[in-house]
Amino acid sequence: MSLFAIIASIKKHEGFRPTVYFDSRGYDTIGYGLAIKNLSLTESEAALLLQNRVVLLVSALDNAIPWWAELSEPRQNSLVEMAYQLGVHGLLEFTKMIAALREGRWQDAKAEALRSEWAEETPTRANEIAALLGPEE
Repeated sequence: MSLFAIIASIKKHEGFRPTVYFDSRGYDTIGYGLAIKNLSLTESEAALLLQNRVVLLVSALDNAIPWWAELSEPRQNSLVEMAYQLGVHGLLEFTKMIAALREGRWQDAKAEALRSEWAEETPTRANEIAALLGPEE
């Protein structure tokens, strides 16, 4: 048995679709024919998806905010986590926070992150992430 041959054949027959679509039986499906009905993932499968998403977000942030790589690691991690939750476009709507980060105004960056609908909707997460944007202790 050749795992690579099987995967190549499935890819050929299923085709790839990056967004949800209805398969021939009417089930929500995504990717290479992965039906969502009764879908379950192992933790390792979910971890691989998460890892791939984070890699894509880092690349997107490199393009959207080229100077972000100059920030401290905790601040970089905070921006990636915000982008994971809100999307890069959603993160970019935090214009005052981003400007404060670029200018090294850490307390202002923290305050701007917390002065948002995001912070109201997910206060525990927002407080933890915003704390990393503020002055380093």
